[in-house]
Amino acid sequence: MKKNLLITLLMLLGFFTNGQSRSEQLQQLFDTLYAKHQFNGCVLIADSGCPIFKSAYGYADLDKKTALNL
Repeated sequence: MKKNLLITLLMLLGFFTNGQSRSEQLQQLFDTLYAKHQFNGCVLIADSGCPIFKSAYGYADLDKKTALNL
């Protein structure tokens, strides 16, 4: 678990170096992780107390196919 978190954080740092906005970079990151079945959950990222990205990926209940929502 800690290894996955470290990899994700390192990926975040890499995404912040190109011309996209931070919210676009985060969207791309979490879309990629979800597509690779490496992330399922809700995300809220804030900068100085202001949300810059929020989204939900995957299911709250996989058996019933109940989607996560914010």
